[in-house]
Amino acid sequence: PRKMALDKVHPSLKLYTSSDFFYLVPPDRSDILRIDRVSHDLQLISGAEPIPPSAEVRDIHGLFGIIRLLAGPYMVLITGRRRVGTLCGHNVWKITSTEVISFARGTRHLTDIQERHNREYLGMVHTVLNTDGFYYCTSFDLTHRSQQLHNTSPEFAQMPLHERADQRFVWNCHLLRDLCVEPDMHRYAIPILHGCILLTNRLLFDESCRFLPSSCLYWGISG
Repeated sequence: PRKMALDKVHPSLKLYTSSDFFYLVPPDRSDILRIDRVSHDLQLISGAEPIPPSAEVRDIHGLFGIIRLLAGPYMVLITGRRRVGTLCGHNVWKITSTEVISFARGTRHLTDIQERHNREYLGMVHTVLNTDGFYYCTSFDLTHRSQQLHNTSPEFAQMPLHERADQRFVWNCHLLRDLCVEPDMHRYAIPILHGCILLTNRLLFDESCRFLPSSCLYWGISG
């Protein structure tokens, strides 16, 4: 297939959490995604910008997206993953664990009924996230067949992953909307598929070939 864009999604991140901001920092610290927990604004700032020393820090594998509930926005993190293999030299990952973090520092702004409903909605979110079979790749488009990618234009190959992905198979497309506000935020937007992906080697005419049997579900159809 045609070579993918050089502007890949960040392969991992460090999450710094302070009382007022989230900071998502890539390994090369080329930039920092700063999220205001009060105004909910997302902004790319220079990697040289200082981060409050009091901020708690942890390693994460990426951002599943941002979802809005009654209490406000929640950030969904990819906290666990397992490599299922490589495709054209690109690592393909299966998500093994996630975490949901609220922008708000509490729920005192909600009524009792709103708080109960918010807990119910949050439980539904966790139920979906705990479903087995979420996959992603930070440097290769898994939503198109290799034959399709081979026949694409150079312009298509240089598009960000979440833009060129077949949206029918991107299960977190609505959760990525906040990351599409600025063009340069695409390196934080990971298209995530749901289904089953198996990478296996087989002999074909005495030559070793890599096969990708996959069954990816269309998020717009249930069942």
